[in-house]
Amino acid sequence: MQEILSRCIADLLYEHERLTIPGLGSFEHTHAPALIDQIQGEVHAPSRFVKFNANIIMDDGVLLDCLQNHLKLTTAQTTDWLEQEVAHIKEALQRKDIVEIPGVGRLFLNFEQQLQFVAESSANFNIDAFGLQSIAAQPILRQQHERQPIPPTPSSTTAQTNINPIAPWYQAYLPWLIAVALVLIGASIYFLGFNNNTSPATPATTVPIERLNTSPSNEQTTDPATPPAPEQPTQQAATPTDTPAPIAEDTEAPTLPPHEHEAIIAVGLYGKKENTERMVRKLSTDGYSVFTEPEGKYMRVGVSIRYSHDDELRQALKEAQRAYTSSAFVMYVDGERVKR
Repeated sequence: MQEILSRCIADLLYEHERLTIPGLGSFEHTHAPALIDQIQGEVHAPSRFVKFNANIIMDDGVLLDCLQNHLKLTTAQTTDWLEQEVAHIKEALQRKDIVEIPGVGRLFLNFEQQLQFVAESSANFNIDAFGLQSIAAQPILRQQHERQPIPPTPSSTTAQTNINPIAPWYQAYLPWLIAVALVLIGASIYFLGFNNNTSPATPATTVPIERLNTSPSNEQTTDPATPPAPEQPTQQAATPTDTPAPIAEDTEAPTLPPHEHEAIIAVGLYGKKENTERMVRKLSTDGYSVFTEPEGKYMRVGVSIRYSHDDELRQALKEAQRAYTSSAFVMYVDGERVKR
């Protein structure tokens, strides 16, 4: 690719949300907020990544104006020059060559003859966060310490004595005050006990004459003054065949409902740490639950989904193949690895 064309594309992406290469496709921005990676212990600044859309090929005139200013040609001449460069790019792609745009990324054709774009890991077109690097961040563990009382200084003690002149008098008469309080408490207890002892006796209950010298009856009495005897609860002895009820075990791990399943869809295998982190950020931004698993010296990246029917799993697999890579596949179903 011509140096002038590459420089115009890289410069214009800082100023425009979308940049179209007539006849080839369009570059579009994807906004990513600030991200805290608790696994790697890093904080990433807000960024704008570039993705390529091969379906939008209409000329918006932005790239043409930039090329005309650099080439010092007429509009018609600049249009012909750009068409020739696009034709050279398509020829290189048909030869299975990788077309590199410095500072932006690389274009290539996959095994299904579809145009693919891979952005550079260091490319960040967010002007507000330009030049900000990821920083290491670890949680701060705080310990609570009991505050020790500060002993009073001699000067403060003297000041308190001067401010409160009642304190010396209180210290001098404190034993007499305690003695008076004890006398008052004892007198109160004595008078309360005396009043209780001199309370009138409870009159005896009058027994009817017909109840005298009579044997007790087995029938229940109807006398309202005598309450019925409380029934004693009967206890049935446990037979040797009785067994205690089983106690349900409490498990901490959550279980899925019977009608729901969980599957892992693999979307990539990476050998570089920055590529793995970039895919993890993208999947998290898209709202997926990210799954990672080492495979030798590589790292497998995927998404975890829950579904009730197989049609939902097939639909999720198609969405992952369309959004990320056509080679995405189902890796695990309910914790068991799926044979490919």
